[in-house]
Amino acid sequence: MEIKYYGLPVKMFSWNCRGLRSTDAPKIPYLCWSVRYYDICIVFLQETKCSVADAVCKTSPLNLPRFCGTDSVGTSGGLLLLWDARSDIFPLVTDPHFILCKVVNHGSNSVWYALFLYGESCSASRASFWHEMKALCSSYSPLCMIGDFNQVEHHYDKLGGSSNITGWKSFLDWRIHIPLSELPYSGPNFTWANKRNSSSLILERLDRCYASQDWNLLFPDAYLKNLNLFLSDHAPIVLSTSAKVKKPKRPYRVDNWCLELPAIQALISVIWNSSSICNAATSVSLKLAKIRSAILQWVLENRHHFMLDWSLISKDFSVSAAYIQDSSSAFNHITNIRSIEHDVYIQHSFWKQRAKSDFRFNDGLPTSYFFSRSKAREKRLRIFALKNDMGNWISSDMDLSNLIVSHFTCLFTSKIFDLRVL
Repeated sequence: MEIKYYGLPVKMFSWNCRGLRSTDAPKIPYLCWSVRYYDICIVFLQETKCSVADAVCKTSPLNLPRFCGTDSVGTSGGLLLLWDARSDIFPLVTDPHFILCKVVNHGSNSVWYALFLYGESCSASRASFWHEMKALCSSYSPLCMIGDFNQVEHHYDKLGGSSNITGWKSFLDWRIHIPLSELPYSGPNFTWANKRNSSSLILERLDRCYASQDWNLLFPDAYLKNLNLFLSDHAPIVLSTSAKVKKPKRPYRVDNWCLELPAIQALISVIWNSSSICNAATSVSLKLAKIRSAILQWVLENRHHFMLDWSLISKDFSVSAAYIQDSSSAFNHITNIRSIEHDVYIQHSFWKQRAKSDFRFNDGLPTSYFFSRSKAREKRLRIFALKNDMGNWISSDMDLSNLIVSHFTCLFTSKIFDLRVL
């Protein structure tokens, strides 16, 4: 797989999402927010539990039109790799457990490899799996690996359950043989939880990133960020190949949804009808400034009651995860996650239903919700890729055009038969 790198940081988002089949789950809105907030250019999803075509259709709002992956087997497995126009990607090796990529850095004329991994979940098959990965990875360098490894490496990467770490020796033998070193990370220590009761609660760090020594020399400032356990039993992780860049703060803008609320209208009426000793022009200017400031303050204080604020939800999780030290604090964190997830599901359903009600009340006028939904539907109706007669995915516009034209040309070309009676 080839990625053209032009000096800008490559940011990869990896998440074992545990299924994309449900249309009512807020996973896609959360993914959209994450892609925008972290400026992600590559998304790697594991356990989509659906075909590549269905997964691409459901993730169309992410605005990542290019993809490759593997179909699920029944209701288990399934990989999906998405990227935008900033990267030109061509698959080298695809497998139900990994997607191997070749990365070409055109800025420095360097070449490196990335392997997006979903480790073997069956403990009895892990030894043979890591043996196969040893033979594969030995041929590619510099190498970076990211994903769900389904393997605990150290005792401090696990909280609760048995102290015995199954498959540790075969995993360590594979990692040392390559050799690979783990990238430093920030954020919560654990990326997986079984979300059971306090007595049987287990937390582990299964989602990680490893890199070879020559890859670390290419990107000495690369870092990994562990996000919060949310909407899945796995937490997403974000890899950036360069140091953190502080984003400039964007001025806050009032959303249109709040202008028709009775509380906002009453607030505007009180300020506008207040007396003033200034002249007419100055009075109007001062009142408008006060109205703008009052609306902003009201929205900031009440926004979480009226819409999903992913930034606020992420901060709540981060505060809760910072206090995990033992089983009791871990159980409190998981309880907080369950409560917030329950509220998010309710709010997501509420806003979908409210948008439908507003749509009917306004005689079918396109509300902002239905406008975004219609744009997403347009993207889903677009043909991103097709399989040719050899079973390979064709994704470029020119190849798609040629494939469709040749198919219908053969389909509607009539053959002339000689019907002469002998």
